[in-house]
Amino acid sequence: MNKLRSLFVWLKSFWARPVAEPAKAEEAKEIRPKRKYNKEKSKTLSDLLDNLEYTFGAMKIDYEEMSLMGKGDIEGLKKFGVSVIPNSLENAHETSKINDGIGFPSIIFLAHTEGQKGNKEVMYPDFFYAIKQKKCPWFVAKKSGTIYNCGFGYRDVISNKTYWASFYATITKDGEVLPTHYLAHRSISTPQGGYTRRQWQLSSWKNWESKKQDENSIVTSMVAYHFNLWGSRKSMWSTTVERDGVRAIFYVDHRDTKTYFKNRDKTVTESGTTKRIIHLVEEHERKYQNGHVAFISEHVRGLNKFTWNGFKCNVASPVHHLDARSFKSESEDIDEQNVPEGYVSTAKMADMLHSKTGIRIKDLYKESA
Repeated sequence: MNKLRSLFVWLKSFWARPVAEPAKAEEAKEIRPKRKYNKEKSKTLSDLLDNLEYTFGAMKIDYEEMSLMGKGDIEGLKKFGVSVIPNSLENAHETSKINDGIGFPSIIFLAHTEGQKGNKEVMYPDFFYAIKQKKCPWFVAKKSGTIYNCGFGYRDVISNKTYWASFYATITKDGEVLPTHYLAHRSISTPQGGYTRRQWQLSSWKNWESKKQDENSIVTSMVAYHFNLWGSRKSMWSTTVERDGVRAIFYVDHRDTKTYFKNRDKTVTESGTTKRIIHLVEEHERKYQNGHVAFISEHVRGLNKFTWNGFKCNVASPVHHLDARSFKSESEDIDEQNVPEGYVSTAKMADMLHSKTGIRIKDLYKESA
């Protein structure tokens, strides 16, 4: 079972960051520069809610015993949180390059909404995952770069179970995805019966016509597509929603929080005023009546934890809050009977991460002082 390394070193990198001085509560005139902003076309709120409901429903489906990934690791991924980003595999271009700035995250877990399209002959995926490995397993062809255990969660609509297919990919320091073979057992049928033998293979799934398309390019482009899809939201605010012990994450621009969470369960102050939702205060100059001018750094204000449409929500800015997306520790397959100190299961690490996610970095800094 995959185990992840300790959270401590990761947290220390945030403790060392400087903390901006808070503004004084004086009567002041604020001058705010206008920020250039190109709003991205997005799904409607109704579509988002539909995708969330579909994804939470998909996560409830039983685990197929023949899957190539352990049930504990799948439960860990669900605890970590699946990113719900509108996408279509038809848009997966044949590129094996990961865009600059994405880096090597610890876990990428993405939702699809095609599983129900399956039939007796074809299964469609509801999930894609990639988990960074500390070292290349012995049965995987070693290449120079960072090794990931990747895979898809396919819905079998006949048995109403999810089959988890697994494979490996190596990513170079320049972001190139390399096809990475591994040893697998293949069943061989003979007139007298059958047997299994080891052979090198690149993937345990197949959704193309081998005569027309090259397996190497399909596998590497699928990995690059999902990394780039996840990275396309890296600068946006993440909203973690939780229900029934599992989590999903969607992403909004900071200017959309008021619109998206308009119908949240309101929190009222003692004076009867509704507390404002989380919002960004841009950097600006504050002019006081005595002529003093102060520079106010960009910061966030307002509630970032609340209930919305039956979901427990936690909104995090990748700049101002501790954000699980910045976690980059590696996992390692470890014997459950002999777990080294400092290693925990994926599920436990996910709970540890989300207990800190959404805390303002300056508040975390104060905790460590």
